[in-house]
Parts: sequence; structure tokens; C-alpha cells
Amino acid sequence: MRYIIPCILLALTTCLCADEPKSKALRKYENEVEILRKQGQAAIKRLEGVFEKEVEKLREKTLTALQEELDAALEGKDLDKAVALREAIKAFEGAEASGLAAKAEVASQKKIRKRIPRTAMKFEGHHYAVNTAPRTWHVARDNSETLGGHLVRIESAEELAFVAALVKRVASTGIHWIDGSDEILENDWRFSNGQPMTFAPWGIGEPRGGEVEHHAVLMDTMAFGDTRAGVRLPYIIEWDD
Repeated sequence: MRYIIPCILLALTTCLCADEPKSKALRKYENEVEILRKQGQAAIKRLEGVFEKEVEKLREKTLTALQEELDAALEGKDLDKAVALREAIKAFEGAEASGLAAKAEVASQKKIRKRIPRTAMKFEGHHYAVNTAPRTWHVARDNSETLGGHLVRIESAEELAFVAALVKRVASTGIHWIDGSDEILENDWRFSNGQPMTFAPWGIGEPRGGEVEHHAVLMDTMAFGDTRAGVRLPYIIEWDD
């Protein structure tokens, strides 16, 4: 009997000593697998970010090419092609960038969320702000819509006086982009949403029109004018309440 107890203790000690290296090995394995999992997740996120950036670059390049085709159609006075290209641009701008529905929906929600700066001024239920960074008309329009607004749509003498005072208040000089163009049909001036410009106090000799001047500006004289879309100008954004 006195030999049995020591033998049992020896056996238990041997088993424990044998299991300890295995336990450490398993813990090491599990830790390394967890590290690899986290590294893999991080790598996937980085690749998704790179992919989305490259797709966005390609979209911008394609939009530029479409706009060039539209400009060429307008210069060639090919109205049918111009209308078709304008619709194609709108459809492309509203399409999903990557085909990933969930991400596209989130991106769309972000685009339409209103981001009104604290410095914006309010007038009759609308907010207004001047962006002094010069942009082409189409870029200014797109930037305004990305912020949840649009290029200012001046529809009354009172609103014109308010906007002119706002421009003067921010010490912004020169002419500014406003919403309105006749790029689809000569002398048919409309806002970006398709509504006609019923209030249009054109300056002397304006609009000049012709083959290239199809986009509205607000001049220092508080009158409307038109110029080429490719000119870089500051612009006025409006947010509807």
C-alpha cells in the first residue's frame, strides 16, 4: 500500500508535466491565429479603401470625359446628342460607384445630408454661404449638392439684394457662379433641377450666349451675366429648409 500512493502521485505529476508544454503550444497557436485574423481584417479594410479611391478617380475621369463630349455637342449645335449626354451624366452621377449596394446607400445618404456652415446666413427659410475657392461651374454645382444644398437660385429682387449684401459682407469681389444655364437649349435658361429661371435681371448686353457662354453668374452690379463653364469662379451655395 505504501508503494501505491507514491506511484499515483508520480503518475499525476508526469501527466501534468506532459500536458503543460501542449497547453502553452495551444495558447501560442490561438494567440498567433488571433493576430493573423486582425492583420487580415486590417488588410481588407486598407484594400477596400484603395479600391474605393481608385473607383472614385475613375468616376471623376469618366465624368470629365462625358462633360467634354457634352461641350463638343453643344459647340456643334447637336441638340439631340447634348440632351442625351446630359441625361447620361445625371444617370452616371446617381449610379452606384462600386456595385456594393450597402456602401453605395451609405455614401448616398452622406451626400444628401445637409452640412450648413455656422457662418451661413439665413433669409426667408433658406441658408446661404459664399465659397471663395474658385471652381468651374459644374464642379461648383456638384460641390454644393454634396453639401446638401445647390448653387443659389435667386428668384426675387429681395433675395438678390440679400445675396449681394452677403457677398459684400464676406469681402468676396468679382463675379460669382449662381444656378442657371441654357446649355441644353439656347436662350432657355433653367436651374439645375429643370425649373425655368423666371427672375433674371440681366445686365446690359447680357446674356451674351453664343457657342460657349451658357452659365449664369452674379456680377458686382447685382445683375446677372453669363460666361463659359470652364472659368474658375467663387460661388454661392443655398440650402432649402
